[in-house]
Amino acid sequence: MTSILIAVLMALVGYITFTLREYVNKYSIILLIFLMFALDGIIIQSYFMLGDGKYELITGVLFGTIFKIIVFIVLQKNSS
Repeated sequence: MTSILIAVLMALVGYITFTLREYVNKYSIILLIFLMFALDGIIIQSYFMLGDGKYELITGVLFGTIFKIIVFIVLQKNSS
């Protein structure tokens, strides 16, 4: 269950980052990348501090990354 929540939250961070891209000029995209990494780190650290197992965290990060890539591809196709 924890891995599913991590994956969904990471995909949500990807979606938020992609939608914020429209409101930020092209030179501030680097700040959005750092924001995405920071939010992903906060998600992973919070579940780590709660005492979840390593394999649940690894699985959540793996599927979260896959879901984030899918979100980026779908949103990029819809925006062009």
